[in-house]
Parts: sequence; structure tokens; C-alpha cells
Amino acid sequence: MHALIDADIFCYSFGSSKDDEGNPLNWPFVASRLNAQIEYIKEAVGATKTTFFLTGSSNFRVDLASILPYKGGRPAEKPHHYQRVRDYLTNFYKAEVIEGYEADDAMSIAQMQGFDDAKHKARSKAKIDNPDAVGNYVIGYECNETIICSLDKDLMMVPGWHYNWGKDEKTYVSDLDGYRTFFAQCLTGDKSVDNIPGLFGVGKKSASVKYVGECTSRLAMYERVHKEYYDRFGSYWQQFLLENAALLWMLRTDTAPHTCQSEVYELLIGLEDERQYQQRELREEV
Repeated sequence: MHALIDADIFCYSFGSSKDDEGNPLNWPFVASRLNAQIEYIKEAVGATKTTFFLTGSSNFRVDLASILPYKGGRPAEKPHHYQRVRDYLTNFYKAEVIEGYEADDAMSIAQMQGFDDAKHKARSKAKIDNPDAVGNYVIGYECNETIICSLDKDLMMVPGWHYNWGKDEKTYVSDLDGYRTFFAQCLTGDKSVDNIPGLFGVGKKSASVKYVGECTSRLAMYERVHKEYYDRFGSYWQQFLLENAALLWMLRTDTAPHTCQSEVYELLIGLEDERQYQQRELREEV
């Protein structure tokens, strides 16, 4: 299995390593611990191939955010060994430095590419000409080519295998579960880490979030999110939803990485058209 490893986390967790007296740990000990952690992850997921991802200096979300500064609450000062860990990861582990978007997006794109490869193999194996006829055969059997390794809960919107080394937990996320995570985050935001506001007073235990978690279709999730935004912002609901959604969404294709809005806008506008169509149908029935 191809392990897609979130190396950004190492820069902070190992970059801030301290001894018993609270002083920065000597670099050889930091490097040794980092190597051990990486070997642990590789063994835990049965990795036959690894790719490490680091976020570079540019990120489209910084320019997109207008409600609050993106990651505005993060301390400006980096951990003591932050840069040394980054250099070690790029030089020794050949980590890919991602520009224009984030390491999380790059892992998502790679995982979704794994799905596309799996569909192609499944069609060839089953001799199916119609891509839409592959269905659960692909999802249940063939989509085991990649696994995202991270502690970041945001990545749980990406379908496929995930590994959290902090919990030593391996989880499979279905396509529907991925959308549940995304639409729940549109309600709650991600204020503590990325400074994305969401809706005031809405938390993980809120009724609207629980409702989204029980939905069995993307449209049902979207309808609840639409209602919550409309109730708060009236005619400005779409402006606020589209910005939060674009900041939260993990890219799935690399065709237009600097205009993530187009990818998530296509999803949301399509669902809005579907919602309005259903409303017209109901009115005509009455």
C-alpha cells in the first residue's frame, strides 16, 4: 500500500521536542525519534511505498479568506527545530513541497487518483465498458492502493483509507461519510486551527450537526446546511457558505489548484439547483 504521509505535523511535533528541563532537545535525538516514528507508521499500514507532503510558502486560501484571516490564530514563531525537520524531510525522505495549496490537498488529490486508477483496473478486470456500472465493486474491493497518514481530522472528508498514528487507528471513509464530515464542518467551521468561523454557537453536539451525520444523501446534507445559513444570513447566505466551503474543502483534482472555488462551487451550485428543482416539483404537485 502507498502511504501518503502528512509531514507538516512532524515539523511541529518533533520541531518542538524538549528535554526534561524544557530545553530544545539535541538534533541527533530529534532525528532518531522522527525516524522511529516514520518506521512505526510504515509498519502499521504495511507500506510498500511512501510519499511525504509538506506545505510550501503559498496557499490560495490566504487570499480567499475575507471573513477572518486564514490561520490567523496560529503563533508566528516556529518551533526550535522546525526548519531543520523540514530540511531533513526534504533531503532524506524526499518530501514533496506543495505550492499554491496545502499538503492536505495534495494527499487528497493522490488518494482520489488512487480511486481513478482502481476504477480503471476494476473495469478491465470485470470487462465493464460503462464506468458508472463499476459501483461497489470498486469501492469495496479495489480501492486499497493508498492510505492517508495524518492526525488531521479535516482529511476525514476524503474517501478511502486513513491512519491516525496518535491513536494507532486505521479507518475506512466511504464517499458518503466524507461528505458528512465536509458539511458538518461547514456548520461548525474550524476556528481553533484554521480560523474558519462556521456558524456562531454551532458545535459538534448541535442538532444540525447530528442531523447531517444521519443523512443518507448529499442533497439532504446540503439542504440542512442551506437552511442554517439562510436563517442566519438571509439573502447573503450563499456568500458566507461559499467562502467557508472553499476554505474547508480538500481538493480532489489538480487541474486548477489555485481556484479551488471552482471545484467546490460546482458541487454546491449543483446541489442548489437540485434543491430548487425539488421545491418546484413539490409546488406543482400541490
